[in-house]
This record gives sequence, C-alpha cells and structure tokens, in this order.
Amino acid sequence: MKKTTRGDQFPMPVTRGSVTVLINRIRKKNGYVYFQLRFYVDGVRKAKSCSDLDEAKRAAATIATKLHQGETHDLQVAARADRIIHLQDG
Repeated sequence: MKKTTRGDQFPMPVTRGSVTVLINRIRKKNGYVYFQLRFYVDGVRKAKSCSDLDEAKRAAATIATKLHQGETHDLQVAARADRIIHLQDG
C-alpha cells in the first residue's frame, strides 16, 4: 500500500460535471487505514471502501463519470453483486 503524502487533504472531492464523490481517509484504532467513497444514487447515500488511495481515486472517478452520464442502474447492480460476494465469503 502506498503511503499518503502530507499534501493530501481529506475529504478529497472527485468531480465530473455536477457530480461529486468524496474520498475520506479512515483510521481504525488498530492503526489500519482505509479510504471510503461517499456518493448519492437516486437520493440514497452509498459508500464503498478501498484499501489503497490510488484504487479509491480510480473507483471515485468511475463512479462520478457513471453518475454524471446517468448510469445509476449499473452502479446499483454492481453494489448488489459486491454484497452477494461478501455474503458468500463470510
């Protein structure tokens, strides 16, 4: 995992058109750092977690672009698939 530089400011906005996805850095008590993306789909707040800042930036750019283009159905289907995979792994 790449270390973040002191110049990174959080929350970090990623904007495409009028859509903004925020990247927040979260530190757990055990020292683990992860990045959470927050955005709205059809008026409902959604969140996605990433362990790497570069991965979070790529995911935020993809989500912002899809939301800007009006492809909310694709995001809802992907979120359901992620949830099913997570439940199957547990």
